[in-house]
Amino acid sequence: AVHEVVWKSFRESVYRTEHDVLLELYSPFRPQHHTYYTVLDLVAEALQDVLNLKVARMDTANNYVLPEFGLKDKDKTSSFFLLRAGPERQRRPKRFAARAGKAEALPEKLLRFVHRELHLEWDLAERSAWINREADKRIRRLRALEKDHEKKMQEEWMQKEME
Repeated sequence: AVHEVVWKSFRESVYRTEHDVLLELYSPFRPQHHTYYTVLDLVAEALQDVLNLKVARMDTANNYVLPEFGLKDKDKTSSFFLLRAGPERQRRPKRFAARAGKAEALPEKLLRFVHRELHLEWDLAERSAWINREADKRIRRLRALEKDHEKKMQEEWMQKEME
């Protein structure tokens, strides 16, 4: 499961936990917000049996973001970071810096990032196959819903303009 973090619980949930943390900082005002929400949910599902890993997200519009995350654009859809387990003062966020491509490819890229950074002993090929199948299914469905919603909003706007 993905832990929802707010500024009040941030230090406790992210810096003071004994787990490695995969953290998403996201803007809820971006149209792609729901797609990225699904991305992190998929990664959390694929890694649910990795005991020393916590998957979390925090909304950047309503929470303070520490300067060490280097988030210049708080309106950016999503930024992902990995924080290795360790004493609070030694934790440094490592930014996931893959090129923005199709959302369907992002869950596997995040999976590979976690695998590479944490040197974990699990079958990457098996998890990658599962996450790609699920991403394809869920994100395609979500995209269709987002397009319908966008179209509906445009129609409502056009209707108001004509009144």
